[in-house]
Amino acid sequence: MSKTKIVATVAILVILTGAGYFLSQKDVVRPAVDKQTENIVGADKDDHGCIGSAGYQWCDASSKCYRAFEEFCPDKVEDLVSLLKQSSGVILENNGETEFNWIVGQDDMMTDAKVVGVIYEAEGIKMADYNNLENYLNNNWGMDKYNVADGVVGGLRGYYKDYMACIVNFRHQEMKRGVNEPSTPVGDSLKVTLECGYFNHNNIAGLLDAQAIKEILSRKYKKAIDEVRVSITRRDEAHLAGSIKFGAEEQAEGGLFLAVKIDDQWQVVYDGNGSVDCEKMKNEYGFTEGILRPNFCD
Repeated sequence: MSKTKIVATVAILVILTGAGYFLSQKDVVRPAVDKQTENIVGADKDDHGCIGSAGYQWCDASSKCYRAFEEFCPDKVEDLVSLLKQSSGVILENNGETEFNWIVGQDDMMTDAKVVGVIYEAEGIKMADYNNLENYLNNNWGMDKYNVADGVVGGLRGYYKDYMACIVNFRHQEMKRGVNEPSTPVGDSLKVTLECGYFNHNNIAGLLDAQAIKEILSRKYKKAIDEVRVSITRRDEAHLAGSIKFGAEEQAEGGLFLAVKIDDQWQVVYDGNGSVDCEKMKNEYGFTEGILRPNFCD
């Protein structure tokens, strides 16, 4: 066979093979590409480089990306102050950083948490305008019953939303004080303060459990409760493990503790004295290896 015929034969075979493949594939139904599967976490950075799909957003005040469920951004308070101005006419001015107590409670147990944030203030506010401010918060935020107080001079209200807690405090700027008479407000002028900071309500159970352990140990060792500091490091619904300290920070003494909940009450079954009876902790009190190891039963 001549070279020309061989080349022609090969060309025909290639064409026939390609046509056969095309015909065999034309009726094949291929799955549609789901565009959502192409949205990979981390591929949606904004102009600041914050990854929205990972929960990050930009905070102007701190000039960084942050996650609202992990830390505080003062921008959120600035937004709230703007909304309060629109609803009440009250113009609150930023007065810097602050730290305030936020009371948490459940049933008959209460304790407080330190909240770090920012403070806004205004003076010469009429009661009608303050009432409008309070109405906005009542309608758009949750009021916390443990952070409410009223008196002759003024009062305070605690509000929470998402991962932020706020205390609104109002005080009459003029009071009449008579001899052997109770003080009474004069005029219609209030000083209003708004303090807001990060607070995670998911931590309330841990705060109350730590308070219960503090009360047990303060009674046992006859210490003032503010001299006892408790840190919970591992836990489940009925078991706690952590550390305890007594006294001022510079001279603090302490150790480790284990506690178990029996009949809905915490009992400290080890407070750092002596060695841990690991078999008793497991068999009698139901502690798991995950709580006992390391530190207690290596």
